[in-house]
Amino acid sequence: MKANAALMPGVWPNASNTGVPAGTTLKASGSITVTAAGTVISGLNIDGCIDVKASNVVVKNSRITCSRSTPAIRVYSGVTNLLVEDSEIDGGGTASACIGFGEYTLRLSNLHVCWDGLEVRLGPTAAARRTPRPPIEKSIAPLRSFVFEAIRHG
Repeated sequence: MKANAALMPGVWPNASNTGVPAGTTLKASGSITVTAAGTVISGLNIDGCIDVKASNVVVKNSRITCSRSTPAIRVYSGVTNLLVEDSEIDGGGTASACIGFGEYTLRLSNLHVCWDGLEVRLGPTAAARRTPRPPIEKSIAPLRSFVFEAIRHG
């Protein structure tokens, strides 16, 4: 059973303590487009992507394997309060981000093989607070970091 990283001060999140909880039975699913507010997606093994077009959506205890060029979980303009928790997102090496745009909360999830882990569409006030940092690697695809809000651990 996976350990809960939130309950283990000083332990960094990793594949052993994030993602779908051990023992969770997952039901096969294809891509999902959410249009109803308050929808809960739980216990799915999604071979495809999720387009969120409604507010107050929850994605939990699920595995998403998405290989399109846009974000694996795409949050559309005007959508608020998406919660993704205890899930795994695999971008297949082609997804531009594991979660992209809009307003969302991410908890205890394992994100991997996405070009960018997270993308945020910032409003003008938030965008003004963003501090670009220099590339952390010089290669064909330089990685660039931005400090917007601290990601807290422990």
